[in-house]
Amino acid sequence: MAIADNLVAYYKFDDNSYTDSLGNFDLTNSNTTDTTGKIDDARAFSEASTQYLYRNSTTDLNPNNGSYSYNCWIYVAALADFAAYHTVFNKGGIDGTTGLECITDADATKGRIAFGKPGGWVRLTTTYDWTTGEWQMLTFTWDGTTSKIYRNGTLITGGTSNSGAYADTTHNFEIGKNYQGTANSRKYWNGKIDEFGYWTKALTQEEITSLYNSGNGLAYPFSTGWSKKIFGLSNISKINGISLSSISKVNGV
Repeated sequence: MAIADNLVAYYKFDDNSYTDSLGNFDLTNSNTTDTTGKIDDARAFSEASTQYLYRNSTTDLNPNNGSYSYNCWIYVAALADFAAYHTVFNKGGIDGTTGLECITDADATKGRIAFGKPGGWVRLTTTYDWTTGEWQMLTFTWDGTTSKIYRNGTLITGGTSNSGAYADTTHNFEIGKNYQGTANSRKYWNGKIDEFGYWTKALTQEEITSLYNSGNGLAYPFSTGWSKKIFGLSNISKINGISLSSISKVNGV
C-alpha cells in the first residue's frame, strides 16, 4: 500500500496557503502567519494572539470509527511554550465523550493524545520529553485495536494503548486550538506546525519511516525523486496525467 492511499487531507502550508493539497478540505485561517517551515513554509501560532486554523464543518474530517492516522511536524522555541494543555490539533466533542484531541500533558514536558468515546476520555501519555529549538515529527495511529504515538519515526516507549476508539463529534476540526477554547485549562498552540496529513488508515512503520525521511521530511505527493518546483511552478502532482509519486527515473537517472 502506498503512503498516499487513504489520504483524506494534506496541508503543506506553503506560499502563505492553508489549502488541502487534495482539493477537498481547505482550512480557514484565524490570524496564523506564514513562517519558515520544515519543508518550505509553515504556519506560526501564538497563544497570546489566539491563532488557529479550522475546517468550518462539523461533519468533515470525522474518522467515522475506523482506522486513522495523523502526521505533522511541530516546532517550539522554548520549554516554556509547552505549558500544560497546549493543543496541537483536535476534532473535539462538546460533552467530552466524543472526538479526539492532541495536547501537551499536565506536567508540560510530555506529549499526550486523548481519544474520546462514550463514557469519557482515554488518555495516552508518552514517556519522552519534548525537545525545543528543532523540528520534530509526530505521528498518531489507530488501527481499530491499538493506538500508537511515534516521534521522529520511532514508536515511543509506552506510547501504545488498546483503548480509545473514536466516536464522531459535531465539532469543527481545528489546528492550534482546542474545542473547549480556554476552558478546563486548555490553551492555544505556541510554535510552528508544518506538513499536516490525515489518513483513514493506520500508517505502517515503513510508511512512517518514509515520511520521516532521515529527518528531512517527505511532503505530498511523497516522492523523493522530484523537486516540489519545476520551472518556477509549484504544487505539481502530475505530468501528462502521470503522478509524480509513481515516477522514479527520467532517462534512466
